[in-house]
Amino acid sequence: MTLPPLLTRATRRALIFATAAAVVMGALAAPVASAADTSRTAHASTREPGTLPALGFSLNGEALSGPVSPAHYATLGEMTPGTVWARVGFNSDGNWRANVDEYLVPIRKAGMKVLLRASFRGAVYNKKVPLNATEQARYGDFVRDLAQYVKTKHGLTPDDVVFEHPNESNGLVSGAAYAAAAKNAYPKLKSVDPGFQIIGASENVYASNWKTWLKDVYRGGYASASDGVSFHNYDPQGDGSRYAFLESVMKEHGHWPAMVWLSEFGTTTVPGAKGNGSWGAGRVAQSEAGQAVRITGVLEYLRDEYPWITHAFVYADEDIPPRKSSDRFEAYFGIFANDSKGTITREKPAVQAIRDLYAAEAAAGVGPTASSVASADQRATAAPAALAPAPVTGDSQTLASFALSGSAPSSSGQGVRVTPITGSGFGTAPKYGDYTPAYGRKLLQTNPTTTTPKTNAAYVETVLTPAVAGSTVTVESIQLKAARGGDAQPRGLVIVAVVDGRPTTLLSQPIATQRPKLSAFSVTGLALTGKEVRIRIYPYSPVQTATVEMSDLSITGRISG
Repeated sequence: MTLPPLLTRATRRALIFATAAAVVMGALAAPVASAADTSRTAHASTREPGTLPALGFSLNGEALSGPVSPAHYATLGEMTPGTVWARVGFNSDGNWRANVDEYLVPIRKAGMKVLLRASFRGAVYNKKVPLNATEQARYGDFVRDLAQYVKTKHGLTPDDVVFEHPNESNGLVSGAAYAAAAKNAYPKLKSVDPGFQIIGASENVYASNWKTWLKDVYRGGYASASDGVSFHNYDPQGDGSRYAFLESVMKEHGHWPAMVWLSEFGTTTVPGAKGNGSWGAGRVAQSEAGQAVRITGVLEYLRDEYPWITHAFVYADEDIPPRKSSDRFEAYFGIFANDSKGTITREKPAVQAIRDLYAAEAAAGVGPTASSVASADQRATAAPAALAPAPVTGDSQTLASFALSGSAPSSSGQGVRVTPITGSGFGTAPKYGDYTPAYGRKLLQTNPTTTTPKTNAAYVETVLTPAVAGSTVTVESIQLKAARGGDAQPRGLVIVAVVDGRPTTLLSQPIATQRPKLSAFSVTGLALTGKEVRIRIYPYSPVQTATVEMSDLSITGRISG
């Protein structure tokens, strides 16, 4: 929930490659010409279909509980096979540099990346002074100073850290003032490193005016002052109404597709409490077992329905002892239990449930960690296509073509290695659709919940690499043909590019044509540049027996040395 910033030691409160294309459900949208898009370098606005969001933990619990525990951070850092994120916040009151050091050293030692919240001064949070032009400038200066400090002192790069604008809570500041503060801070952050990104506009979505406030933030020009949105939502899985509203506002103001991170979600395990209305649907207290079900259920819901929510932060890592007498409801949101001094005493069931969920994804060969492992294995075993002896020229050319049937490329470009298509081949009637992203079904069905969601492991893939070491491959366009199988069941396809291990969804579109006719699908205007580009095509359908037929894949681009 919304908390004041970290103040003094005694009162602390504490992916993916971006391209010129992005997904809009059912269609390919042109990139938005905004500051958010031109500055994106390390973290993008979508993830591979059927994969879990990157996991993070809001460390507010630890900050209120007592001394920082490096051992606890090490445990958090090992919760998933992939990279774990820590969310922590500071403001300019007191010796903020010492506070930053105290947290970042163990966080980074644990291998975690950081969502670093820069907050308004305590006087603003306490409503002693308004967020006027002077305070907006002070906030912008603090964002700049904080970014410079973590860059020079802690060596954080744009890949290691994403900054976050402050939380808003129950009328703390107006939407217009919040947007003005963000606009003051944005160029100051970019002056430190143009690659640094910042998200924000998080608020109490259970306040009566939250929709109006969010609209006011965007009317104030927020889209030009951030790289995306951090969103708090304690609703259970299956309720996407708040996400739908956020999406509509972002699109209305030209901020789509930008980063969207679920910066807080979870539920309390407070014994015997009936709840707290300010937490919306999250107000219903759960048993510890129920907390595990809620948290993993939300993660699965994001996996299946919202590929544009790329990161999700559990609130909170541990219980909050000082609140156990003053605010018992919030005090028990942690997934680790602790004593009155803040010492961790045991794991709640949610901890192992989260571990099991992410481990199962990795074992199934999906997700960012599995993709990187598979990448190395496939490079070692796949036989590349024959190469033309011509030198690398950098001219645009057809990098790879695949004919109506067969997995080997029918032709390949100059200076490029092309692996045969893995999966079930690329012929006229392969049986695809056995594993289907639930969000794909959502495009096709009135009631997508009638089919049990499955982890999507069915895709075909080819890998493009330069023939000359040190060169890069750039994919500019992708074309293919596809049709439904021999019945009227609806279905579609998703095209994903994985550039140097970072996936980006390029197209998600239904297929209208039924065999033997084929429809043409194309993605153009791309600039996917890396040492390795994987083109993956995911078919989807509402039932296991409904097939998708694909052929005539062509990939155009250039090799540069």
